[in-house]
Amino acid sequence: MSNGLSKNALCAWGMAGSGFLAQIICIFTLNSVGMTIAYFSPDFGVSVTDAAIVSSVYGITYGGFGMIWGACSDRIGTRKTLVICGCGSAVFMMSFGLFANSLPVAVFLYACAGAFTAGLGTSLMPKLVSSWFASRWVGKALIVVSVGGTIAGVVIGVLAPQLILGFGWRGCFVGISLIGLCVTAAIGLLAKDAPKKYGQHPFGLADGEDIEPSRMDEHAELQRESMGAKVIRVLKMPVTWKMGIIMILIQACIYTNTTFMVTTMTAAGYTLVAAGLISSTHRAAQTAGSIVWSPLTDIFARKYILALLGFLCAVTFVALFALLEDVETAVFGAATGFVLIAFLGFNKAFIPVYESQITELYPPEILGTGSGLIVTISLVGRFFGPFIAGGIIDATGSYNSIWLFNAACVLLMAVLVLVWIPKTGGKKYGNPFVAIKKALN
Repeated sequence: MSNGLSKNALCAWGMAGSGFLAQIICIFTLNSVGMTIAYFSPDFGVSVTDAAIVSSVYGITYGGFGMIWGACSDRIGTRKTLVICGCGSAVFMMSFGLFANSLPVAVFLYACAGAFTAGLGTSLMPKLVSSWFASRWVGKALIVVSVGGTIAGVVIGVLAPQLILGFGWRGCFVGISLIGLCVTAAIGLLAKDAPKKYGQHPFGLADGEDIEPSRMDEHAELQRESMGAKVIRVLKMPVTWKMGIIMILIQACIYTNTTFMVTTMTAAGYTLVAAGLISSTHRAAQTAGSIVWSPLTDIFARKYILALLGFLCAVTFVALFALLEDVETAVFGAATGFVLIAFLGFNKAFIPVYESQITELYPPEILGTGSGLIVTISLVGRFFGPFIAGGIIDATGSYNSIWLFNAACVLLMAVLVLVWIPKTGGKKYGNPFVAIKKALN
């Protein structure tokens, strides 16, 4: 019996490990252009600001293909989808380094990389974790997944400059693509499809607890649905549009914050070095926040944790606005900015908490399609968030105004979560099938 449990644990945590590795490819691919844009833009005869369209189009394909890969995972399995996406991302990253000789070619190749990388992110992580972990363990497993992205962000910041200095920007892309292929091979070894296929069960089930047999029979039948039929089912579910709007607000805040944080801090009087350190502090605090908040969703209802994070971030954004209006009058001066940014990062653990919530809002056979479609819907926030924030900056003449825009986004998000989303997770609401039935009504 202990051997069986040991094998089950190894399979489940190995699956979480494959999510950890998938996040490494996501972050390496996402950050590559930002690290190299100052080096390849002169080769294409364009300015850095003009070359930024490479990243913009990447964001569109990354968001747009989320639904496709989510549906594919429901159709052909999670393991095959991860391997296909990992290989595709690496191939187009290598092609960028070898063949990008003009801005249009660069845009096309990096957009293709984004299309494949979409299958390694939020569109698949809820399905990946929920298939192998009982509800009470989902939040804990997502810690493993989310930490992969954080570690990758630190590593690429050190690795990319060394590759650029040693081999040029083309060598940097080729080197990162080779790492991507190696990581994909490791994913292929660790990742698995549904536990039932291997005679296993979700890790963490209590004694005597099991998935309803009738539901499993229904799942086997529905698994044969066409991809189009599954997409239509998901589109007809109100929870898809509710979670889609919530995710639009989250992504609008995240992308606005990412785009303007350093510029806003320097405009308020911080040096560029200090602003960069503040950005790093924010990232480190996010890691700590993910480790703390994600497992709390296994104790308390997940919606309450997500809403609480929204309220805490809204208050912090307003405090940042007040601070940066006159840094010198703050109690601890400029150091107050570091404290507030750290507190903001700690409470901005939206994604792992969101992913734990989404695992219990769809039946297993359409979970990938549902989460993928929400990622595609969130493209509105990814694109229009920074666009609207830029308009607010132009209208007010102050970068500091973006903090109020971010506060409005997360405050509205928190209210909608409380009003729209059913209670799932925690010790009291952990049975996913109760939540599924509510979401389908």
